[in-house]
Parts: sequence; C-alpha cells; structure tokens
Amino acid sequence: MPLFLLQPALAALVAPSGIQSHRWSRAAGQQSIAYEVAAPGPPTTAPPILLLNGFGVGSFHWHRVMGSIARESGALCYGMDYLGQGGSWPVDCADGDAPSEAGLRYAIDDWAEQTIAFVEEVVPNPNPNPNPSHNPSPNPN
Repeated sequence: MPLFLLQPALAALVAPSGIQSHRWSRAAGQQSIAYEVAAPGPPTTAPPILLLNGFGVGSFHWHRVMGSIARESGALCYGMDYLGQGGSWPVDCADGDAPSEAGLRYAIDDWAEQTIAFVEEVVPNPNPNPNPSHNPSPNPN
C-alpha cells in the first residue's frame, strides 16, 4: 500500500485531553509538520522537553506519557513528527510525484535539520543565553 494512503488515517488520530495538536508550516509552506504539546499546568521556568520518536512512527506514540512528563517535570513537553512519518507529509503528497516532494529525501540528515529548525522556530527558550561566557568575542584586530 502506498504511504500516501496511510496519511489520512494517521492524521485523524486525536490527542487525549491535556495534549494539544498543532501544525508547523515549513519549507515555504511545502511541508506541514504535525506536533503536539502537553503543558505542566501553571507556567514554570523549567526548560521545555522535546520527545523524539523512532523511525516509522509519530508523536501520537507519546500520548500515554506526555502529560505525566509535563506535570512531573514542570516543563512544556513537545512531540514532533518527522517529515514523511506520523501526520507530517508534504503538501498535496502524491507518493513522490507532487511538486512539493521534488528533491525530498526521507533521511536522518533531513530529520536532524528539521529537528533543529523545530527547536529554533517552535519550542520556546526561556533562557536563550544561559552562559554568556561561551559566546565568541569579536576579534579586536
């Protein structure tokens, strides 16, 4: 069965109470990335947690533990689907034939780049510069 036929079934999964489902538009709107967030309750200063799933699954696999992790850690807890997995597919996916899929590879390097971009663009960072001494100084010469 082609992967694009599985997409609607996976996207229809509903997050349980306490977990909010979201979409992140990436690559000039050509990729729609599904992610979920569980909040700890009252706002805290705990750094956010990003749960990364294995190959061939999605953030919905974290449903049983996301709420508990958020509550016990006091942190926002995120789960993100990798492109081509879970509910995250190129826009108008056509099993490799859509313009949005041109040049796409579903590979670890791409998912690593996606994860870095997700942390930079979506996950809040309450303390973006915890150790200023590690910032490079401008060269005085």
